[in-house]
Amino acid sequence: DDLFHEFLFFASKNPLFEIFPFTPRDHLIKKIAYADFGLHLFPLPKNDSTRSAMYETSMASKIQTYIAAGLPIITGHFLKPIAKIVNDNQIGMAVNDEDINTLKEIVWNCDYQQLKQNVSLIQKQTTWQAHLAELETFLREICHS
Repeated sequence: DDLFHEFLFFASKNPLFEIFPFTPRDHLIKKIAYADFGLHLFPLPKNDSTRSAMYETSMASKIQTYIAAGLPIITGHFLKPIAKIVNDNQIGMAVNDEDINTLKEIVWNCDYQQLKQNVSLIQKQTTWQAHLAELETFLREICHS
């Protein structure tokens, strides 16, 4: 609760920081689409093997939300599945802890328009409509089994 109150206080003092109450995903996508980047950053706890293993295997749903909103993504390099998607598809950047101090320069020097184009391409490639033929084939196979 204390952390949430700190976030609320910070949001009230900074017009660039906004916290949304529970919002249905389609409304959230519309609300965040005006942003420049989707952020998925936090410090990696030292000497925490359980959490470290989680970071190497888990995927946050906010990544799909950012892509749906058309936002390039800035994430931590230690979030391996997310960093791999971001780097392989060139839809943002995976940064190290030491990059945080120079993040402004990293962002200013990136090819933002190319990142946006790449996000747009991924949006089209990852819809269920893009895989409709495969889905129909799969459903026919399981229904006739």
